[in-house]
Amino acid sequence: MAWVRRLSTVWYRNDILIVAGDVAETYKNFVVTMSELKDRFSSVFYVPGNHDLWCRREGGNYTNSLEKLRALLDVCAELGVETSPRIVDGLGIIPLFSWYHKSFDKEKDVTGVRIPSLEMVIHFLLSCQGFG
Repeated sequence: MAWVRRLSTVWYRNDILIVAGDVAETYKNFVVTMSELKDRFSSVFYVPGNHDLWCRREGGNYTNSLEKLRALLDVCAELGVETSPRIVDGLGIIPLFSWYHKSFDKEKDVTGVRIPSLEMVIHFLLSCQGFG
């Protein structure tokens, strides 16, 4: 947190930051960190990491990682942190929610969470640029 707070609040005002997960294990630290980053950059994109979704230090606030993921995505929306594809100055930024290779997946499929396919996201971005 000390490093984040030392970042200039002026130098990066026109820059985009892509945060590739593992921000914080607790919801409170996540919110504080993302707020600090949002205050320093024009746009902040976030992709969840496995450490962000751990529930062990939350004191029973979340029953599972998907519940915590929903809470993190909700607070990102409140803070103005991007978690969906967007085109910035002609550059498509596509946050992908994928952590493991399919060969590692031995569990039942998760239902109730809609994550668009890569093909759908690319088609959307191309259509926004007039190519689709």
